[in-house]
Amino acid sequence: MKLTINNNDGNGPMDYTSSIVGGRPFRIARRLNEPVTCAVTLFSSSSLAAPARNGRMVVTDDSGVILFTGYVAMEPAFELAGQATTGAVYQSLVTAISDEILLDRLSIPQMGSIGGGSGGQAMQSMLELVDCVNIKSALSLATLDTSEFQPDSNRSWSQNAGALAAMIRSAYLLMNGTLTMTPVGNVTHSLNESQGTLSLSGLEL
Repeated sequence: MKLTINNNDGNGPMDYTSSIVGGRPFRIARRLNEPVTCAVTLFSSSSLAAPARNGRMVVTDDSGVILFTGYVAMEPAFELAGQATTGAVYQSLVTAISDEILLDRLSIPQMGSIGGGSGGQAMQSMLELVDCVNIKSALSLATLDTSEFQPDSNRSWSQNAGALAAMIRSAYLLMNGTLTMTPVGNVTHSLNESQGTLSLSGLEL
């Protein structure tokens, strides 16, 4: 696994993999039609800057498959980890939210209901509402019809998108700057116990 964070300080993406604190939760939480969150604890290092708010976080597996992309949602929380020869040692608790955070920071304008087309077309209209140039779409699989959907300007973009996807029994995902939506039941995940680095002996319930 590899964890990189771009702190927007001119140094580009920095590799924080070696700073991950073992024995502390490293959790990517996926919930249907909601933004994905990633929480990790990192040791402070003299060679790496502390993760900055709005820093771009990317998590990949050993083969380079992207597991999470998003942005550090708030300033990391620091806690004392112990003492070293140079003084106190701290570790930082970092929480990131998937790419929807860019859209959720923009206001949803008042508009009429969306209908008369496919779910992909309705989601594309939702994306065009906020005009975010950093987000692309690949919605060709969302072919189910949308009878009528009324965006709510009092809710965030992701809440509206989640409601739209649920209405047509679909699941949306925004990762690596690309928005996709697939009918529920069409998504399958193949598991192979001989691949990856999962250690079953380390699981706890």
